[in-house]
Amino acid sequence: MSDKSAIRVIRILERMWAIIGLTCLSIGAYETHRLGFQESYIFFIFALVSGIVFWLRRRRRTRIEEESKNGE
Repeated sequence: MSDKSAIRVIRILERMWAIIGLTCLSIGAYETHRLGFQESYIFFIFALVSGIVFWLRRRRRTRIEEESKNGE
């Protein structure tokens, strides 16, 4: 896989994880208001995990971009 296509795929995955994290955070807030924290904590865990994966993907993309700039 070339650097440009790898960056494109990683950028798509990065955005996907950000959307999942924000969605879980929103649902968690709504369910906490509606049912309480005992029933909604799992959404906050999912939001945290997706935030970590987003951060890892973003870090990987920036490393690939730096390597491709240095290799030119």
